[in-house]
Amino acid sequence: MTRSALALGLTLGLAACLDQTPLDPTLWEHLDVVEDSVVLDARVTYLGGEELPVLAAADAAGGGASYKMKQVARVDPPVVAGVQLQASHLVRDGSRAFVAYNVRGEVFRGAIDVFDKLNDEDPRLRAQALLYDSEVSAVDLSGGDLYLATATADESFRTPAVLEVMSVANGAKALVSQRRVELSSFAGTGVKVYGGEIYATSGSSGHLTVFDRSLNPVFTDALNDARAVDVTDRWVVAMRGTPGMLRVYDRRSRSRLRDITLGGASTPNAKSSLFVLGDLAFAAAGDGGVVVANVATGEIVERVPAPRGPGVSVSNGLAWYKDLLFVANGEGGLWMAEARTDLDRLGNGAPGFEIVGRIDLKGSANFVDVKGDLLFVATGLAGLTIVEFDD
Repeated sequence: MTRSALALGLTLGLAACLDQTPLDPTLWEHLDVVEDSVVLDARVTYLGGEELPVLAAADAAGGGASYKMKQVARVDPPVVAGVQLQASHLVRDGSRAFVAYNVRGEVFRGAIDVFDKLNDEDPRLRAQALLYDSEVSAVDLSGGDLYLATATADESFRTPAVLEVMSVANGAKALVSQRRVELSSFAGTGVKVYGGEIYATSGSSGHLTVFDRSLNPVFTDALNDARAVDVTDRWVVAMRGTPGMLRVYDRRSRSRLRDITLGGASTPNAKSSLFVLGDLAFAAAGDGGVVVANVATGEIVERVPAPRGPGVSVSNGLAWYKDLLFVANGEGGLWMAEARTDLDRLGNGAPGFEIVGRIDLKGSANFVDVKGDLLFVATGLAGLTIVEFDD
């Protein structure tokens, strides 16, 4: 299927292209689950708590001297049909974590890694699901189901953007694809499960789409270059790029409340990250740095610019722990900012971020997530680094 043909098909509208397709993975080579400990252990290098210095940065207030970082492990990215992948997203369930992988360009390959023993700070790679026709940009978990925002080469779908559901109820051995449903656009970009509903974003000429548990669409709103979504009891907030913008909805009525212009996010089809705490949305807006917006009023309350210096420094991902914000700034590395109080206690006030340092991981920091006192940082083709930190 050509891209031009897909673009033509998109003009027929989202309702015409939504379709549900139950899968039997044994019928064709969509998914291959690997549980061989020899194969999996070969991808992981345990670093024994090797100290990782927090360096002073040009915009740093304190140089990060009070923070201690230790490298726990480095995970080489999976290789699928000769194509090396890169980590794109992560979700944690207790002592387990599920890491998603995609690939740059128009090659459709992806994977899911399953880690456990995170509570023991001794993470182990227990299984991997290799996707031979799809790449995964975002994941979320609810009960025994893992939801994947993907792009696929499977021509039985009228668009490449697909929401996929995997069963993980019984651990790694149950990593099987249960169902896939079409989205609009060329790629699924974000997914969030909340209140018995699944919220998914899709990119160019895309939408925010809400599904029920049976994957029936119950709401859709056109949102070009949609990149991420987060949901709370009160708000649904979706982010788009080119230009950077937040669209805010009332979760219960699904009414559109306001659009908030962020600036930045000017690279087409790039990845962005978003999370919402109370009435504050924190968005990684590429060349616009990190933007904090009050979704109740539409006010921009704070900006943290992308770092200056050589290389491509754009804010691709962000995550928080207590009063710390971790920002993946591409070739600028992983940066740390400290707020005046824990971020979930801010109310409507500005965080008052101060840059306290950066962490040099010898690669481009493209994604970051925090689970407990473990940092998961994707550094492109260099793989995934797991870091323990002590504040």
